[in-house]
Amino acid sequence: MQKSWLKGSLLVAVMVLITVAGFFYTPYPPNQMNIQRPLEPPDSEHLLGTDNFGRDIFSRIMVGGRPAFEAG
Repeated sequence: MQKSWLKGSLLVAVMVLITVAGFFYTPYPPNQMNIQRPLEPPDSEHLLGTDNFGRDIFSRIMVGGRPAFEAG
């Protein structure tokens, strides 16, 4: 019971940290499209890769966490 509580708390803390960091810094603008690089796998330039429009997934997660925490 205590291990699962610790794991859950750690996961929430990481999510909050990433979301708070998104207020101050994102590696790329979250809506910037690069149609020359769609669906790129993760690499050193794009930590989680890109989506089908070439947008950086990590930046979109950082910015997308705000409404989730505001609503919850």
